[in-house]
Amino acid sequence: MKMVRSYIVAAGLGLAALATTPAHANLIVYCTVATGCGGSGSPLATSSTNTIADYVGGGTFGAFTLDQVAIVGQLDAGGNLADTANLDLSASKSGSINLFLTETNLTAGTAAQFLMNFTGNSNGFTETRTFYLDKTNLGGTEITLGSCSSGTCALESSLLESLSGDFSITEEISITSTGSGLLSTDDDIYIPEPGALSLFGVGLLALGAFSRRRKVEAQN
Repeated sequence: MKMVRSYIVAAGLGLAALATTPAHANLIVYCTVATGCGGSGSPLATSSTNTIADYVGGGTFGAFTLDQVAIVGQLDAGGNLADTANLDLSASKSGSINLFLTETNLTAGTAAQFLMNFTGNSNGFTETRTFYLDKTNLGGTEITLGSCSSGTCALESSLLESLSGDFSITEEISITSTGSGLLSTDDDIYIPEPGALSLFGVGLLALGAFSRRRKVEAQN
């Protein structure tokens, strides 16, 4: 019963946290490690309107050819934050590269639980994809929300995080190649809409009531 009560409290906090949806975001795409990548001081693509930061160019960075990488900002009623869309990367030899896709100036109430959906295809690469929360809104890696390694990608859920003011979300995609390879992904991160959490909370309450009823019946 104590565990059921804790889940109910957590669901209630989640509902309270979702009074507002993300707004006025900025999008940034950059890479590091690979030769000529430029780093955060020289982004591959940016957007100040929270629409899409899209790099299309087939640029070569060390061992890698980056055909396209984009982050799409989300402002829908479901609380979606960002969609890492259309990442297409190939390599012809061994090497490493880190891609960073950041969305800043997000807001989501006083607390939130983040869900991450990792999807994609990888062939010949070892890669890790990780979402970070930065409560200082600087696009950093202050708090790890969830991570996916090659062959273990799935839907991930973060802990309930307390929030105050604007924050940023960053996905880091670390890729290592030992020869030729291909990677294509479409990851996204979002906050569950209040309706979904309401149903979850109702289900937990029903479970608690059913457990109490069975206990009373057993005593009688």
